[in-house]
Amino acid sequence: QVIAKLDDDELQAQLRGAEAKLQSARQEANQARLQIDAVRSQMREVRLSRQQAEQQAQGRIEEAQANLSSALAKLEEAKAQKQETQAQLRLAKVDRDRYKNLVEQGVVPQQQFDQAQTEVETTEAALQARQAAVNAAQRQVNVARGSLRQAQTTSFNPEIRTAKLEGLQKQLEQARSQLSAAQSNIASAQATKEEIKARLDDLDIVSPIDGVVLDRIAEPGEVLSAGKIIVSVLDLDDVYLRGYIR
Repeated sequence: QVIAKLDDDELQAQLRGAEAKLQSARQEANQARLQIDAVRSQMREVRLSRQQAEQQAQGRIEEAQANLSSALAKLEEAKAQKQETQAQLRLAKVDRDRYKNLVEQGVVPQQQFDQAQTEVETTEAALQARQAAVNAAQRQVNVARGSLRQAQTTSFNPEIRTAKLEGLQKQLEQARSQLSAAQSNIASAQATKEEIKARLDDLDIVSPIDGVVLDRIAEPGEVLSAGKIIVSVLDLDDVYLRGYIR
């Protein structure tokens, strides 16, 4: 049975302070957890972006290599056609010169020589066209080689994404440190709160026996020293009567 209660204003204020610190520490811990989740999400995005960039860069390189191979094949084809036309021109000139001699000897008519001359001129024109095709094919090869070099050197820059990942890793470590500190503050504030609550419980003065208060020694608001009597209590289970017989 509680028979008195000591003033608890100071401890109540301390308890409110401890509860406020506990709430603040919990908010800091939640904020740190959110920060950790956000940084991890950003790191996943950077890794995915880097993987996609690598794949895209490799795709552009392979495409440029295929274009170069195709351009080289067309160049070789154009050169082969030019060589074939050159051979045809040499043969046409041989035929023309033979017909020229035959015309001079009066063996064949002038018409056959004219046809041979026309064949030479036609073949020469064809050879010029073949040379133009070779030049165009060579330009395509040069362009394809330039595209391949560009794809190999500028399509993917891993250093930028690596630096970003390193920065995010530092943020993650910082957030983890903040979470650890907040958890320590939670534990400390919780311990302080429990200690204050225990001290508040000690402010209730409980009678060691069940009985009736006979006399109140201390008054409300009075400052008490250790060992001072507050009230006197009568144990109704241990009542005796003192009397005199004549």
